[in-house]
Amino acid sequence: MGELLGKAGASDVVDAHVVVIAATTGSPVLTSDPDDLRRLSNYLPTPVVIRRI
Repeated sequence: MGELLGKAGASDVVDAHVVVIAATTGSPVLTSDPDDLRRLSNYLPTPVVIRRI
């Protein structure tokens, strides 16, 4: 997670954990605040589907 946070220039470990687990399981993420999650997701080999609710 530290590497992902560093690449994205982010610091929220919880956001990184959510994105990594979603990528690992192939699950979408539903959130009211998608901006940071999308930024992190863009640094993964396969970006995660993130939907605003």
